[in-house]
Amino acid sequence: MTTLADAHPIAPRRELAALVHAESTEVIDDVREVCLQRRENVVIEGTLQWGPLGDFLMAQLSEHDYTDVRIVDVEVPASIAHEQAVRCWWEGRLRGISGRDRMGVRFTPPAAIARLYEKGSVSRCAAHARAAFESSLAAAITQVTLIHIDRRLGAEPLVSRRVDGKLVEGR
Repeated sequence: MTTLADAHPIAPRRELAALVHAESTEVIDDVREVCLQRRENVVIEGTLQWGPLGDFLMAQLSEHDYTDVRIVDVEVPASIAHEQAVRCWWEGRLRGISGRDRMGVRFTPPAAIARLYEKGSVSRCAAHARAAFESSLAAAITQVTLIHIDRRLGAEPLVSRRVDGKLVEGR
């Protein structure tokens, strides 16, 4: 087993989660499809770092006759995203070492975070969330709400809403 500089082994369940990412994505896709077929209320968590995912999800929700969809985009500066990722991982690692949490916490490489901010101070995830909200696929859903929370500015969340195809902007 690989040991890190702190003389403790890697927590195999979460610190190595990237090794099984494709398989876990397939499993969650299957679970989501079952939930959508049952018309259950669902929370779909993701970064929307892959552009087409927003359209795919909007199409899937529309296909299953969902009428009220909310997209939440929380933005932080890249520096804060890096700090939070390291802090979350390290605190989870310490819980694992102490025996309080044997699962560990997923490690997110700095390069993965940096790729999200290649085009400026706002992540590409925000652009993808906005694109999903504005897409023709979202227009087929009775009400789609985009809640943009910018933790860089300390401002109130910006809420954009599309009701019956008409865009209503506001705070």
